[in-house]
Amino acid sequence: MLNRIKHIVGSSLNYIKKDIDNLENKCAILIYHRVCEPDTDPQLLCVSPSNFDKQLSYFKKTHTVISLQKAIQHIEKNIAFPKKCVVITFDDGYVDNLQFALPILEKHAIPATIFVTSGLVDNQLEYWWDELERIFLIQTPFKNLELTIAGNQYSWDIKNESDAKKAYTDLHPKLKHLSEIDRNTIIDNLFAWAGKSRYDIRETHRSLSSSEVKILSQSSVIEIGSHTVSHPCLSAETDDNQLQQIVQSKQQLTQLLNKEIKSFSYPFGGRKDFTSITKQMVIDAGYNCGIANFTNLTNRKSDRFAIPRFLVRNWDLNTFEPFMKSLYTKKPGLFDTLKRKCKL
Repeated sequence: MLNRIKHIVGSSLNYIKKDIDNLENKCAILIYHRVCEPDTDPQLLCVSPSNFDKQLSYFKKTHTVISLQKAIQHIEKNIAFPKKCVVITFDDGYVDNLQFALPILEKHAIPATIFVTSGLVDNQLEYWWDELERIFLIQTPFKNLELTIAGNQYSWDIKNESDAKKAYTDLHPKLKHLSEIDRNTIIDNLFAWAGKSRYDIRETHRSLSSSEVKILSQSSVIEIGSHTVSHPCLSAETDDNQLQQIVQSKQQLTQLLNKEIKSFSYPFGGRKDFTSITKQMVIDAGYNCGIANFTNLTNRKSDRFAIPRFLVRNWDLNTFEPFMKSLYTKKPGLFDTLKRKCKL
């Protein structure tokens, strides 16, 4: 009997917490990467300019869009968010952020934070996942591939495009959690295997140049944030390497733009991609937020150094509207539960 009472009280308190939570306005922080229409997009990072324009038009009519720094102020000052609040962010710093995203953001006067990987600015390399795409999904040689990764032996007998795609799919997660040095060695070996030049980068896949970052930063709707120096999975790096990535990227962007860099985004940003040590390094480096990539809404009590986000794909409005509406769906509380049970 006592256990039954404890269960009822516990369940009631849980539902009451949900009722209280439902009263709190929350903010959906969205993550984009690219605005373009490439020939291939195996990681589904690209949103077409047309769909991006329609998504922002939808926000203007139905949501309150604020800047990331404004959202951080709500948390710092314990101020409730407005209803149906949205923040736009971009990770990585591809050139199409300037070419296609910026004109649409300025057209709608919608703010966005673009997290730039500082070491790839003016760099003659693509991101490693784009390099992997170039190796296996574009004019791939059909021959056997053998690799040693983290002490483990792997082999792929690549006879056709389907085999090449499988090798790409298999390798991506295996390379993600390697240290940057180990991953670069493997990428170099893969280019040699494929008989391709690592430096034959595609104009459509390059990072921003210094002058282009400056142009973005001069826009009234853009904040530039840090995304490390070279986009490693921080949890796979030593503490010294993590610190260098976090601190040096801030220094490089500050020097380039002559502006304070306040926002930091963890590369990849999943719960396993950074640690409590990483977070403390971000704090100590002088950032006022650390932006992650796991799903949840943000409220005024959220951890500023583990801010969740929702990834946006290349969705038309028929898909995008239901997605956005689902984010603000309230959890059934005590009143809703009693109402439902009374009807049974």
